[in-house]
Amino acid sequence: MHDEQVKLGFLIKQAHLKFEVARNEFYKTYEMTGPQVDVIEFLATQPDQRAPLNTIVTHLQVSYATTSGLVTRLVKKGFVQKCPAPNDKRSVQVQLVPCPQLDAIFAAEHVALSQVDQQLTVNFSTTEFDTFVRLLRKLNANHVTH
Repeated sequence: MHDEQVKLGFLIKQAHLKFEVARNEFYKTYEMTGPQVDVIEFLATQPDQRAPLNTIVTHLQVSYATTSGLVTRLVKKGFVQKCPAPNDKRSVQVQLVPCPQLDAIFAAEHVALSQVDQQLTVNFSTTEFDTFVRLLRKLNANHVTH
């Protein structure tokens, strides 16, 4: 059923790296990085645009120290603020700060990264593209044990 020579993880990583290079190049203009934007985008989906630092760590799947550094840089830029958790003052939560500049950045990002998506899939037929998206969603729905 499977070609034993295909290294699926490697192929996925190659495609991801192409996208990340373009994404990071876009964010250089705003003196931001892709991982910083990942924090902002995650917070934007949370109730009250706020989440515990540990939840962000889990979502990003990086170390606490790395996440803490990302958040510290975002605080300095004025995009997020740290605040104590309502039920546990020892726990830190991170909250998105309303910022019209972010809205403009994300609007520009949508246009720029849509172009990258088109470049990456330029040789796909409509059917191939739809199948590719369906299979990626299916792949991402699977859980992998370590």
